[in-house]
This record gives sequence, structure tokens and C-alpha cells, in this order.
Amino acid sequence: MTATETRTQATEIQDWIVEIRRRLPRAPRS
Repeated sequence: MTATETRTQATEIQDWIVEIRRRLPRAPRS
């Protein structure tokens, strides 16, 4: 896997986390 692919994958994960936080704004922090 190249560095560019890793960076893209990390960005996709961040977008996924942002989407979840957007749907669950009151999600408890554990």
C-alpha cells in the first residue's frame, strides 16, 4: 500500500467519524 492510499483511507475514516458524530451529536464519550 502506498502512502497516498493510506492518506486517502485515513481521510475516508475521518469523514465516516464526522458523519456519525453528526447523526449522534449527544453520543456519550467513553
